[in-house]
Amino acid sequence: MALPTTLQRQYETIYILRSDAGRDVTEAVADRVIEAVKTAGSVTRIENWGRRKLAYNVGREKRGIYVYFQYTGVGDLVSEVERTLRLQESVLKFQTVKLGDAPVVEAAEDVKFEHIEHTDEGDEDETYAQTLGLEARASSRFEASEDDEDLDDMEDVGEEDEEDA
Repeated sequence: MALPTTLQRQYETIYILRSDAGRDVTEAVADRVIEAVKTAGSVTRIENWGRRKLAYNVGREKRGIYVYFQYTGVGDLVSEVERTLRLQESVLKFQTVKLGDAPVVEAAEDVKFEHIEHTDEGDEDETYAQTLGLEARASSRFEASEDDEDLDDMEDVGEEDEEDA
């Protein structure tokens, strides 16, 4: 009779930090999450997705720094990770998803968090009207197209009909 192998569950957590969080804050939060995961599992992947526009405003924040963690573990690991994130002032939102079960595998190398320097060049927010295409964007110029010339010709035809009457 074979002994049952221990299965760990695989999870991914995405959390969003305030957009004004500096290098020290982003690294501190990542280190705390890594420590929380190490209590009952191991981190398999960390990705800093950088500063992005939020789908909707969270408080007064329109942008946030997205960080992706993938990890395996057993027990109340997710509860501990989410408790750690709740205690951080700079964390706006977080979401954890169970990916499935995985056999216990020792991590081949230490996974490290990499900070991304953010530049706000060309990072202007669009108004709702610009998103819908009702207003021109500040960076784009209005150029007349062939369709616009056809409309001008149609207006001229209407004026000729009025003169004939």
